Amino acid sequence: MYKNDTLRKATDYIGSLILENDTLQFIQTAEGRVVPKTVDGVDKNEYQYHLKDHLGNVRSTFAVRDDDYATGFETATNPYFDNYDEITILSNPLKKSGTYAHRLTGGGTNIVGLMKSLYVSKGDRIRAEVYAKYLDAQFTNDGINGAALINALVSMLGGGTLTGEGTVIENNLNTDFISAAMADGSQETSPKAYLNYILLDKNFNYLNSGFERLGSSAADPGDGSGTHQKLSFEEILVQEDGYLMVFLSNESDQSVEVFWDDFRVDHHYNAVLQADDYYPFGLTFNSYQRSYSKANNYKYNGKEEQEETGWYDYGARMYQADLGRFFNQDRYAEKYMDHNPYHYTLNNPIKYIDINGDSTYRFDADGKYLGLFDTEVEGVRGVIGSYSTVTDSEGNEEQVFNTDMNFTFNDPNLDKWQLYDMEIGQQGIQIVSDEEINGIMNNAGIKEMNFVSRLYYAGTQSGSDKDFSDGNKMDFGVQYLGGMPYTEVGGFFIMGDQQKAYNAQDAGNWLWGNSMKRLGFDYSTAEFSSQVNEGFNDSEADQRAIRIGYHYNVKTKKSSVIQLKND
Repeated sequence: MYKNDTLRKATDYIGSLILENDTLQFIQTAEGRVVPKTVDGVDKNEYQYHLKDHLGNVRSTFAVRDDDYATGFETATNPYFDNYDEITILSNPLKKSGTYAHRLTGGGTNIVGLMKSLYVSKGDRIRAEVYAKYLDAQFTNDGINGAALINALVSMLGGGTLTGEGTVIENNLNTDFISAAMADGSQETSPKAYLNYILLDKNFNYLNSGFERLGSSAADPGDGSGTHQKLSFEEILVQEDGYLMVFLSNESDQSVEVFWDDFRVDHHYNAVLQADDYYPFGLTFNSYQRSYSKANNYKYNGKEEQEETGWYDYGARMYQADLGRFFNQDRYAEKYMDHNPYHYTLNNPIKYIDINGDSTYRFDADGKYLGLFDTEVEGVRGVIGSYSTVTDSEGNEEQVFNTDMNFTFNDPNLDKWQLYDMEIGQQGIQIVSDEEINGIMNNAGIKEMNFVSRLYYAGTQSGSDKDFSDGNKMDFGVQYLGGMPYTEVGGFFIMGDQQKAYNAQDAGNWLWGNSMKRLGFDYSTAEFSSQVNEGFNDSEADQRAIRIGYHYNVKTKKSSVIQLKND
């Protein structure tokens, strides 16, 4: 991109690597992207994932993150905690590390200490820990004042996630919450000092809570010679969206000094970086982008939106979502004489997708080939469905194709030649059910074996295209799917409930990967063994089929015999 004859931005695409002005921005894949990041001065890579709908539109981009909030109370301020500026921090021999520790005296006036509040989502995991000691003393008052804790807790909410919600939270906690001191049934003679958490839902209603109490082993005569006690929650698992408060407390009615140090809260969560909704032809709305995150421009149908124009790059053509039209004619326009050559998906973006601005291979519900329509030759896509006749208000009849399934091909560079030779009406696609997968495995004698047995079995039965014989029970493409060595004979197969078609040999690789898992091999062994078997000449598509097959789990234990119908 030039401005005033000066180059401002140059974007280079080197395979899946995207560079701007010679700097790597991210590595793009179908499942997401890898983004270079600098965290605390260390260069790292963050894996970010795309959540797509059935049309391939990227609806959200998210990352799995760990945020760690820690303090040793050695600084005057700390913006990551709600009330750091309001707590008492002293230089004291009862500290754990450094020079300072956080003091809570209880006695009804100094009850709630440092707090961290978080917005949390279902599935988040939080870990918390703190070290503490108390100044040894004789206790004469073992009373409890739960209301005082709630009042003190709410007064500390001014600097965090729950700012401004104090009244609502106080009312809800007074109704349902029981303080640690009231719920504590232990016989400890130590102060009622606790590491606490409280979970609230999105409407600030109380869900649950927990606490860990400081024990008498943490007593110190005042010279620092006593032993610190570690209080911790190893994992707080969040069951629904809401809020979490992690805080320290001293609920003793008698004034007793408790010193806290090295407090930390670790939050493991899925961070939504970007979200987009789409009108049918691709315009976005309800869009969200997390502050300071790198924008995801791979949106509608997974295609890249050009920042300067808003156009989508479909490879063969550029597409303008606000018009629902391409800028160049469809090179297969002669097949659609009744349609504008600049149309997008026959003007029906709810049913169809246009992968590269070209055409789609259609099959009927029985897997018979119907012809090449609207997707492409390179980057091959397919669709299963049926035709029906509809009549408009004026009595005109029109043939409409009803889509049941969209799918991709595992090895498009090879598969396109087999598809090129396919004739209308030819049997081309067969869906192999989970029961039929089990039947193939049973027929091949696949079951979990001990280490020696599975090594021997896989080594003697795997075979390869180069060892075409009837004795190789794990040469699935040849033995069970009608494949032939060095050819693409045998049609295409969709395995289980997946949306990917495999030629007979790749379907054999898929089944081989699944069989290795059933025999009890780990994936790294299966991957290495397949390469050895093929003399380290396995293609990326071969390995992809093995990987997907290995990780596929059938949904039933029933089995049935597969009846081949592919030509």
